[in-house]
Amino acid sequence: MSRRSTHNQHAASQTSSTQHIAGMDTQSMTLVQTKLQLPHLPLRTIKRDQLWKHLDASMDYKISLVSTPAGFGKTTLVSQWITARNATTAWVTLDTDDNDPLRFWRYLIAACQRFLPESEATALSLSLLSPTIATPFTFPTLENVVTSLLNELMQLNQQAILVLDDYAVITENIIHKTLTTFLERLPPAIHVILISRSEPPLPLLRWRARGEIYDLNTTDLRFSREEIATFFEQELTLSLSVQALQHLDTLLEGWAAGLRLIALNLRNKHSVQEVEQYILNLSAEQRSIQAYFVDEILASQPEAAQSFLLQTSILSRLSASLVDDVMDRSDSATLITSLELAGLFIEVLDIPTEVERWYRYSSLFTEVLQHEARHRLGEDTLKKLASKASQWFEEHNMHIQAVEMALQAQDGERVAQLMEESILTTHSNTSEKIYTATDFHDFCRCLELLPEEVLARHPHLCFSYANARLYTYVLGEVPLTAENMQRLERCLDMAEASWRSSNNTIHLGEVLAFRALITQQYGYMEKALQLAKQALDYLPIEQSQWYMACRGVLGAGLISTGQLHEARQLFQHRMSINNRAFTRPGVILFSKICIEQAEFRQATASLEQILIEAREDKDRDDIADAQLGLAKISYAQNALATAQQQAQEALELARQLVHEEAIIHAEMVLVAIQHAHGTTVAALQQLMHKLAWVKPNGIPMRSQFFYEILAAQAQLQLASGDLVAVERWVQSRKDYAESLPRVQQEKEEFLMARWFISQKQAQDALELLTPILDAAKQAGRIRNSLECQLMMAQAHAMLKQQQTARSLLLEVVAHAGPENYQRLFLDQGPAMVALLQALLPHIQATHQSVFVKKVLRAFSNPGSINNTSSSVLIEALSPQEQRVLRLLVSGRKNPEIAAELVVSTNTVKTHIQNIYRKLNVENRVEASEVARQLNLLQEFS
Repeated sequence: MSRRSTHNQHAASQTSSTQHIAGMDTQSMTLVQTKLQLPHLPLRTIKRDQLWKHLDASMDYKISLVSTPAGFGKTTLVSQWITARNATTAWVTLDTDDNDPLRFWRYLIAACQRFLPESEATALSLSLLSPTIATPFTFPTLENVVTSLLNELMQLNQQAILVLDDYAVITENIIHKTLTTFLERLPPAIHVILISRSEPPLPLLRWRARGEIYDLNTTDLRFSREEIATFFEQELTLSLSVQALQHLDTLLEGWAAGLRLIALNLRNKHSVQEVEQYILNLSAEQRSIQAYFVDEILASQPEAAQSFLLQTSILSRLSASLVDDVMDRSDSATLITSLELAGLFIEVLDIPTEVERWYRYSSLFTEVLQHEARHRLGEDTLKKLASKASQWFEEHNMHIQAVEMALQAQDGERVAQLMEESILTTHSNTSEKIYTATDFHDFCRCLELLPEEVLARHPHLCFSYANARLYTYVLGEVPLTAENMQRLERCLDMAEASWRSSNNTIHLGEVLAFRALITQQYGYMEKALQLAKQALDYLPIEQSQWYMACRGVLGAGLISTGQLHEARQLFQHRMSINNRAFTRPGVILFSKICIEQAEFRQATASLEQILIEAREDKDRDDIADAQLGLAKISYAQNALATAQQQAQEALELARQLVHEEAIIHAEMVLVAIQHAHGTTVAALQQLMHKLAWVKPNGIPMRSQFFYEILAAQAQLQLASGDLVAVERWVQSRKDYAESLPRVQQEKEEFLMARWFISQKQAQDALELLTPILDAAKQAGRIRNSLECQLMMAQAHAMLKQQQTARSLLLEVVAHAGPENYQRLFLDQGPAMVALLQALLPHIQATHQSVFVKKVLRAFSNPGSINNTSSSVLIEALSPQEQRVLRLLVSGRKNPEIAAELVVSTNTVKTHIQNIYRKLNVENRVEASEVARQLNLLQEFS
């Protein structure tokens, strides 16, 4: 299945669950600025000189990895060092919500924008930072995003640091994969510091082997005994005994968080003796953070504070008014203030508001509080609290948090209602649906938690899930496995059943359009066409995304099935919409129609404009498609060097994008160029390699690629005279030919006709080609009809039906000449030379005569033909003309030639005129050059 086609045509309406779906509100798309700032340092910190030296040394490497368990002071150390060094830094503090790949990269891009002037930021990066995009047709893939960011950072001329803090919370493979790509290609001016509680699943061994990564681990970050002493001197303004320091060192093993917890609990000790006694009484059993926090910190708080901490632990953010409502109290503001002043693991959130401040608990202790809350309060109590919080968030238009709390309350029906209502509200308030560029991942994961019976009652959610899941595939986040596809199809079934029962024809049309897109990607074109036509019966044109996507499927299907007249009319209508980004894929498809109708000038004009726009937008998909189309045109016009350059760029981009169809077709153009240059053996080897790579897997499109390559191989084998191999292909195609699209069958039948002609079975060739010509002309397959007529001309000439052959050739020349379609003749091989030479005297139009002579000159160029043409030309020259040519090339004058051959001078002049005509030259110099190019002189000698 091609991500590219889905990307260009898919109109989705979805985002996230706990974060939210399209339009639930804008909060999930607003960047929390504190995540992009260096964390606030404690009032009192210890300068760790030795570790600063390590960080200084790490700047000679591409990456630094600071990896220790929680609480060893990783973040404080790096923040402290950066502040002291006054380094140019971009900082991203990660959390579990950043497992959405797009959210992750939005934050990373936002951080890196600090390195660059705004004018240098590319449109692609800025588009991802935008909360919404108007249409998914311009949606960037993750690979495009990474490439764009790297290109921006290459502009840096000064050293800069990018810090990713708490990377251990990232679990999504696609983020690891794209970050690996980013780090592998990191510009020299950028140094990345990864702060993590564990070693991340990145290619660390490879980087270590290359000397690209500097490691700081637990052993490095442990507090020394001297640092422990300094810490307590700062925190408690007292000096501990050697015995107490030794006990703490043995007990905590340099664990900074443990030191801070103990210092917090020692604030109510008033003498050195009390402090020492407390420390010496600490046992190893209390080393666990959970046990120590519960036994020493939580238990030491007043009962009211303990109740407050436990009941609010379920909230990802809290404010006084929220807690007052959830806990039925009125003193929350006072309690929150006291916790903040006490430094009891509460942090201020940077959320713009004119009403009140928002807080959250430190991530280090949230899990501990929640665990203790479940133990003391019970699951039912926590669910009731979560439900009340969900209601509060909904009433205050904070829909993300409302959904999040409903999930914690395990209220699936409420989750579904909140999400569906938000979708419907957003869509009813906008003239065009707004598509968010984030949160597809979270949205899918949320809905996958809901029971199927709940989803079945909410068709909008079912349909949005299908959209979101397909989009995660387009973005490369997840593979569209059989399991994922089955879930997607099931959601479509539920949405369709609901909307059919309620006779909601517009939404039913959207489902059918979606099914058409999916079906098309797997190569089931007849079924896709059927679904697209059904959808268009339901969709009003005002539903422009789905309507136009559906017409795109219809157009692509018409092209695939060879109904080019109908497809042309469809795309001309589609292109009338004045939206550059929206119509570009349509223009590319329309150009394919023009190419297949041998209208190269119009196709070239369209594709060159597309190429300009695509390069401006750094849209590699459209650049690849435009260059591939231009390469096909250049090849058809025998501009082989240009075609090679265009096809090579298309191939390189297609490989980057893993765009299988473009890869195959670009390589097919390059193979044809190899053959045109006479390196047929290399071309055959390339095709054999592709056959081993493109194996049929049950998906029609993959099978079509395989058989297309197989037919190309047989065509080269026929041109090389390997008739045994061609005979094997002829026999094998009987097993699969009927399963191929009609256009592909037609191409193979042309090869069959060539094989018949090579076997002198002209009548069999005509019987095969005659009905093909009628069908091709009727459907608008002009290139096919021209090729068909050329082969029919060869067959008629073989049957001595010269007048019919000449009429067919004249018609082909009339069509091919204005478009400079040279390869149409050249790819037929040397047999065309005699036919074209015989045709020249019968051509009346000067421009047609010029074109035919150009083709004949191309035949005389060894780089334009596939095997030598000398045998054809020698047969065309009479024995006496051959003798005259030899003497002519040797420099003899007409009287000397006449004397040598014992003929009159007039007879020599007549022979020379015939030679000029047959060699398609106008003077002795040109005749000599052509004779040498075709090795005629060696043959005569």
